[in-house]
Amino acid sequence: MLIVMLILIYAAVHNSFDWGIWVAITAFMSNWLGHFSTLGTYPFVSSFIEKKTWFLTVGIFNAVVLLAAGAFMGLYAAKDKKGRMFASMVSYLGIACLALTIAKG
Repeated sequence: MLIVMLILIYAAVHNSFDWGIWVAITAFMSNWLGHFSTLGTYPFVSSFIEKKTWFLTVGIFNAVVLLAAGAFMGLYAAKDKKGRMFASMVSYLGIACLALTIAKG
């Protein structure tokens, strides 16, 4: 995930993609991240942690990562309006992830 975030930050700095592609990448990555980190890793920790606790932990972790990435891109990487809009989208995804985690908690 860290490598993907670095690639996205590089692309944001160098204005590599069109706005529509950024929206599609963000939607795909957030969906993939949620499914992979919760459902894909649970079988490895199922003998140590209950399912509800694992989902809460992963949800909070994902929210923190998305909020940190959005803040970093908004403050340092984004130089134009589209970059700042993308950074706010990533931050909103982090807020939504955190809200959903708390609501299901």
